[in-house]
Amino acid sequence: MCEETKMNVFLPRVRSDGSQMGRSAMSEDDDSDGSSDNIVSSPITRVPSAPFQRTFRSHSLNADDAMLQILFLAPYSPLLKSYVRTLLKTDCENRNIDVLMNYFTARKLLPQLLQTLAKFEVEQTNMCNPLFRGNTIFSKTYIFYLNKHCSDFVKETSSALLDFLSAIQFDDKSSASTTMYSSIVSTYLSLLNESKRIIPKNLLWVIHGIYKVVLIKRNSTEALIGVNTLFFMRYLLIPFMKMPNLFKYIQSLITPIVCGKQVIQKNEEFYVIQELIDIITKEVLAPNTPRSYYMTKDQERTSNEMLVLLRTNREALIDNYDGDEMELSNLLADPVLLKESVLLKWAK
Repeated sequence: MCEETKMNVFLPRVRSDGSQMGRSAMSEDDDSDGSSDNIVSSPITRVPSAPFQRTFRSHSLNADDAMLQILFLAPYSPLLKSYVRTLLKTDCENRNIDVLMNYFTARKLLPQLLQTLAKFEVEQTNMCNPLFRGNTIFSKTYIFYLNKHCSDFVKETSSALLDFLSAIQFDDKSSASTTMYSSIVSTYLSLLNESKRIIPKNLLWVIHGIYKVVLIKRNSTEALIGVNTLFFMRYLLIPFMKMPNLFKYIQSLITPIVCGKQVIQKNEEFYVIQELIDIITKEVLAPNTPRSYYMTKDQERTSNEMLVLLRTNREALIDNYDGDEMELSNLLADPVLLKESVLLKWAK
C-alpha cells in the first residue's frame, strides 16, 4: 500500500492491574528498564467503520481514475490508440465501444474523445480516400454523441419541416412535387435562421477542431468537405433521407456553398448556410468542463468498468502502447483488495 494511505493508530496499553496508561506514563516506563513484563497490549476487536472504508476506497479509485484521465486525454493519447487497436478491432466488440463512451460521457468529456478519434482516422485514412465515411470507430461514437446530446437543433429545423410535409401528405416520389421544392427550401432556410442560436456549442467545438486537423494534414478543400460531411450530411440533413429526392435536391444546393464553390452575399436567401460555415470554421471556445473533487455514482461505476476491462487485457494493451510502458503497467497492475488490506492494517 502506498505511503500516503498508511495509518498511525495509537493503541492504548494497560498495566497488569487493569489500569490504562497515558502517553506520558508509557514513555516513562519505556525509558526505565525496557521491561514489558507488567505491560500487556489491549486486543484489537474493532474493524474500520463503513464510512472510513468508503472514504479509503474512494481515495484509491479517484487516484486511478485521475491517472486514467491524464492518459486518455494526452495529445494523440497512446492509451486511447492502444485501446482502439486492441479492443475495437472488429465490429462485434460493441461492448468495448460502450465502455469507452460511457466512461467519457460520465465525465462530460465526450467532445474531447471525438476529436482524438477523428485525429486517428485522419492519420490512418489513405490520402486518396474520403474522410469520415463508413462505419468507423469515430463514426459510431459521433452518431452516438449526436443522438444523445445534439438532437434539439435538428428537431427544430429538419425534423419540424419533415413533420409538416408528412402532415400535408407530400409525395416525394411524385414528379409534380418538384414544383414545391423552392418554397420548401425557403421555409427550411427560415427555420435554420431562427434556430441557429441553439446549435450545441460543444458540437461546434468538435467539428472546428476536426476542421483544423484536416486543414493541416490535407488542405482547405478537404477540410470544408469534412465540415459538409460531419455537420450537414451526417447531422442536419439526416431526417430528409426519408424523402430521398428532396434530400438530393437540398444537398445539391448546400454542398457547393459549404465547399466554397459558390459565393453567397449577405442579402441572399442562402446566407444562413454561409453563416453556419463561418461559425464552424472560425475559432470556437473549448467546452467548459466543471472540475469535480468527488466522484459521482456514474463516474465510479464507469471507472470500475474501464479498469476491469483494461486490466483483463493488460498484456495486449501494453504490447500496443506507444508511450511509457511502465506508467501503464503500474496503473493496470493487479489491484490490492483494499478492504482486506485495511482490515489487515487494523489487525496488526
